[in-house]
Amino acid sequence: MTNTLPQIRQFLESTKLEFEVMNCDPKLAETNVFCREYGIDLEDSVNAIVVKTKTGELKYAACALLATTKLDINKTIRKKLAARKASFANIEETTKLTAMKIGGVTPLMLPSTLPLWVD
Repeated sequence: MTNTLPQIRQFLESTKLEFEVMNCDPKLAETNVFCREYGIDLEDSVNAIVVKTKTGELKYAACALLATTKLDINKTIRKKLAARKASFANIEETTKLTAMKIGGVTPLMLPSTLPLWVD
């Protein structure tokens, strides 16, 4: 596991966008709990979820979507992956692919080999 925070901070600083880095207790990282505990509106929160094919050639993608929406894995994602079946990547796969811990996966600074789809 690598510490991605320095690279993410460097990237954000290069954009000149306003941002805030928040320390988060990993036990509070689940989206609804995080938003409630830290006073963040769900409408202002994004989930980053890694998905994969369950049949055929193994393919992965990262998806970023507002916390107020659900990921349509059975239709949209399955079709976009061109697979008969798709599912969420497990914790180990997500960690290995992103070098980030579940609850702390961000769409920023993902490896170039992992497609990012934004809803």
